Amino acid sequence: MKAFGGLLVTTTAVSPPIESNTLPFYGSNSA
Repeated sequence: MKAFGGLLVTTTAVSPPIESNTLPFYGSNSA
């Protein structure tokens, strides 16, 4: 899931609005 996480991080950097939805979601998956 790390490779996919890197993709999410890149997307959040480009899309601030998505960051709000990705941060909690990715954080939950990371934990």
